[in-house]
Amino acid sequence: MKSILSCSFLKTVYFNFKMLPFNQAIKFPFIIGRKTHFISLKGNIKLLNQKLSSGIIKIGLSKSVLYGKRETVDLHIDGTLVIDGYGEILRGSRIFIGENGKLSLMNGYFHFNGIRIMCANDIQINCPISVGQNTLITDSDFHYTIDTLTGKRNVEITKPVIIGSHNWISMDVTILKGTETPNYCIIGAKSLLNKKYNIEENCLIAGVPAQLKLKNIRRDFNT
Repeated sequence: MKSILSCSFLKTVYFNFKMLPFNQAIKFPFIIGRKTHFISLKGNIKLLNQKLSSGIIKIGLSKSVLYGKRETVDLHIDGTLVIDGYGEILRGSRIFIGENGKLSLMNGYFHFNGIRIMCANDIQINCPISVGQNTLITDSDFHYTIDTLTGKRNVEITKPVIIGSHNWISMDVTILKGTETPNYCIIGAKSLLNKKYNIEENCLIAGVPAQLKLKNIRRDFNT
């Protein structure tokens, strides 16, 4: 009942038919909450799931545990959003995809609880995945720097981000450009990730910057 009351019929219709081809939009795979704001919808969405049904992707219907009732979901989609799966984006989340950006949610269930994603180039999130409150995932510095001795300008401000499947990302985590995590990885609260982690699956990484802390451990996604 709460989900029904939180749903906006007009926003749901507009979003589906604005972002999807007619044969997909008519199935209403997206259900949009009243507290979802469309900052920009100049991009496109590609749904790879062959078994589309109404409401497989919910945006802004439920509130995050740590956020109040007035929190919104802000969507800025100028690039491409690719979804091969189903899931929910809770209120308190911010999704930004730049004109040249591609955000991919692949292979299963995703649960974003007050997440912030800033995609300028390429972010791939392999599912299933659960992400805690106030976590930031970005593939760009969004600014250039200059070596004050040589005057050389750093032009490498973006690097792809690849998040492995069955990752459990805790709250207040910062994931920067160039990050790659293994499958079945737990990321501790308030950690900072900024590189490719060439480590085994079933591990816990944590810290600033994040390091391997524990082996032979995984999140039980059945609970």
